[in-house]
Amino acid sequence: MEKAVSLNFISVPSDQLQLANVGRSDTLSGHKYGPAVRPYYLIHYILAGSGTFKTDQSIYKLHAGQGFLIEPGQETTYIADKNTPWSYVWVGFSGNFADQLMQRIPLNQREPIFSLNDPKRLIELVNLLLLKSVNSTTKKLLNLSYCWNF
Repeated sequence: MEKAVSLNFISVPSDQLQLANVGRSDTLSGHKYGPAVRPYYLIHYILAGSGTFKTDQSIYKLHAGQGFLIEPGQETTYIADKNTPWSYVWVGFSGNFADQLMQRIPLNQREPIFSLNDPKRLIELVNLLLLKSVNSTTKKLLNLSYCWNF
């Protein structure tokens, strides 16, 4: 089980960058997600606690201050630690431009783990993305700018 808040966005095949979903989760001891495969990129950042991230190639023990990438079509499982379950935020995105963007940064299936010393801006962006509002063109453009910043 988990306590989560999330938003899913309507997506259509696109050459541009588009949001798939965004959220925050405070998991309970031993909470497990997966195995699962998604059709979009998904980046998680751990705010507190620890857990295990499993891919078909590796198993990673992660903690607060670290994050991980899931690529489209990649099967993964993640499990919250029994003693210190994790809290994390995530952003999912897709589009041909997302593919081009991800080729320019040092995250991929072989090296999916990253660390941040100061996640304040990242958390702020997720909170902005989670704000519910009328589905307007302005809100869509703002959300894309938040995704870019993320």
